[in-house]
Amino acid sequence: YENNFSDLDVLIVSHGAVIRELIKYFACDLQTDIGQHLDTIQDIAPNTSITRFEVTYSTSEEANPTTTLELIDYHNKTHLINANNDEYNLDVVNKCSL
Repeated sequence: YENNFSDLDVLIVSHGAVIRELIKYFACDLQTDIGQHLDTIQDIAPNTSITRFEVTYSTSEEANPTTTLELIDYHNKTHLINANNDEYNLDVVNKCSL
């Protein structure tokens, strides 16, 4: 199988704890630099937040394949801010009274 794609976008939608474990794997096992976010690595990703990594995979006939990861966006919730600059809080459970 020969891959002729120059780049791919992959969307992973999951529970925040799964995203947290993926980030921990990238940071701890793959030695990805997540900079200032290292102190929040145990936090569960907020509901509907966006975390983006750029993954570069290269192969060469002379060397082993290499993979590099770069953190682009971390727990970003700016898409949840309305025109009044109010943030929607989706981390709160709404309760119905019957």
